[in-house]
Amino acid sequence: MRGNLVSEESDDECNEDAIASERTVRKHGRRSFLRARFDEQHNQFNSHVLRLREKKVIPVLLGDAIPRSDRSPESYECYCRAMMMLFKPWRDLQSLKGTNETWSEAFETETFEPRLLSVIRNMNIETECKDARDTHAAAVREERASPHKYGNNATEHEESQEDMIAFNDALLADPSLALV
Repeated sequence: MRGNLVSEESDDECNEDAIASERTVRKHGRRSFLRARFDEQHNQFNSHVLRLREKKVIPVLLGDAIPRSDRSPESYECYCRAMMMLFKPWRDLQSLKGTNETWSEAFETETFEPRLLSVIRNMNIETECKDARDTHAAAVREERASPHKYGNNATEHEESQEDMIAFNDALLADPSLALV
């Protein structure tokens, strides 16, 4: 397990044995869940503990939208920074990237678990769907605005019907074209 859970023994990653030792045993009430303490340097070390959630939740990120990876190089750099901050455990900037390293270099050299890679690849699905929706809506609006080759209103339709009737009358009136 990686992420917010911090054990006293490990500074970089969560040690599952240390977390298991923090499990509280209750005789009555709720089930006990894995618990871990904050690092000793943390200001909430003495007053708070971390507890594994009972239900799975979907986090909702507040603030600006996550930058797109398929846009400009500046946008890709912001995207890499956001992905590193969200998916790589860190305590300070140096644990996210080196001093002479760009965010994109740090992101591309980082090895994420397959489960996290799947989440990272799917981060832009919502914006891609919105782009497709907007493109389709623009195409529909453009199609409605431009005249159709067979006419797009009732008067043009009526005129074409009148033309067809006149053509049929002309064919029937010509004796050389009569059906025998």
